[in-house]
Amino acid sequence: MLELLQAEAPRLTSDWHMIQLASMRLVTIGFDYVDRPSEEVVAAYQEERDHLLQRRLALTNRASNRIGSTLDVTRTAQELTEVCTEEFADLISVDLFDSALDETGTGSPEALTQRRVAQRSVLDGCPDAVRGVPGRW
Repeated sequence: MLELLQAEAPRLTSDWHMIQLASMRLVTIGFDYVDRPSEEVVAAYQEERDHLLQRRLALTNRASNRIGSTLDVTRTAQELTEVCTEEFADLISVDLFDSALDETGTGSPEALTQRRVAQRSVLDGCPDAVRGVPGRW
């Protein structure tokens, strides 16, 4: 664009000050054009980031109010699956070691037997997982 101005301006005027002012105006227009899309990209990114952070904060707030409402480990696992399948995941399974489920606290921590205590899917009738609830393996 500046090359065109340099070629055409002397045919219009011999006033170099006027040519310089016209050149500066074209440079400003060019930078405004370049900067505007980059500003719009930054603004769109920031809006989407803020929206995502707000959704995560709202999910965290709901989760903190709904998960762990009792001391029952199985009920807490069910609450976890309920909250997570609302906005976070399509399928949630909670598997715990039997030692975590032993209410007497006498279970062996070395025992590697697990039990599925909760599972939830957003899809009805979906073959969710290989093992259902309750499961032991």
